[in-house]
Amino acid sequence: MAELWDIKALSAYLGIKRSTLYAHVQEIPHYKINRLVRFRKEEIDAWLAGQHHNPITTTAQARSVVTALNRPVASVDHIITGSIEEVRRAYNRPIGKPGHAHGKEGR
Repeated sequence: MAELWDIKALSAYLGIKRSTLYAHVQEIPHYKINRLVRFRKEEIDAWLAGQHHNPITTTAQARSVVTALNRPVASVDHIITGSIEEVRRAYNRPIGKPGHAHGKEGR
């Protein structure tokens, strides 16, 4: 059976303060024996492998995130006005061939 570590041993292994580990102990695989918390190295290593996050690798992705964050938020009035204009354009399209007179006056 694998050796069980206490919070002090895990703290030294991970290079994290004990208080931080206590604060996040529910997220880390552990065993509770009465009020004592214990860890297995193999389970900690597997858990750590699942905690790996890849940073944004391309400048284009980073630039798009920053651009989106810096974009001004449109006001509700601006959004409504834009929507109304889109509907008007859709329902008021010219009828007939371009360059010809519209309406019934030639009949």
